[in-house]
Amino acid sequence: MWYWNRDNFVGLEHLARSLRGDPRCGSMADYCDLRARGLRDEALACLRTFLDSFAQWPDGDRREWANGLMELQDAHPEVHQLIAFPLRTELIAIFEKWAEGDEGAAAPCRWLGSITNDHRWFGQALSRDPNDDRSRLLLAHGLVAETEQSCESLPTSFNGDLAETIGWLNEAEAVLAPIADTASGVVLVGEIANLRRGIDDWVRQQAAGASSDVSH
Repeated sequence: MWYWNRDNFVGLEHLARSLRGDPRCGSMADYCDLRARGLRDEALACLRTFLDSFAQWPDGDRREWANGLMELQDAHPEVHQLIAFPLRTELIAIFEKWAEGDEGAAAPCRWLGSITNDHRWFGQALSRDPNDDRSRLLLAHGLVAETEQSCESLPTSFNGDLAETIGWLNEAEAVLAPIADTASGVVLVGEIANLRRGIDDWVRQQAAGASSDVSH
């Protein structure tokens, strides 16, 4: 278990040390330590203890802490056991309330996109803050991922709606334009170009087949 999941466990240990810097977060740090040791039930008991106390924090403190936790998660994507279901539910409620109460705030929309895997939230974050390049990159990733699902069976078959899929690629290119020359942007632009080539080949193949059928 350790070897294939090593980065996750090491990351949890690192996050536990970070969380212990806040005296209110001892139980949350214990959760991370116990998850790193593979002790799931004991870890979840500590998480529930933390959430019981967290429920009593002032709303501003809860929002600030939730934002900081997501920044930690964003900096350590290899840690996939940090946000267990009870914490996920709590965070979603916090960010939804924040997003509704502060229509100029991009952060809660960005974090809702990260937690729910719904890339439309990243679009909302960008509409609030066009300089939020993290949301810009995540939105482009989401659109590319949608396209990849449509294209995963190429060249033998196409799984999605062609016009919709091309629309996703067009939107991804437009979203990426301001950061297309960054390292991450260059990688995604290359992925988009590869997907376009695959779709173009499919369209040509279908057109050639239709022409052949007509000629016979």
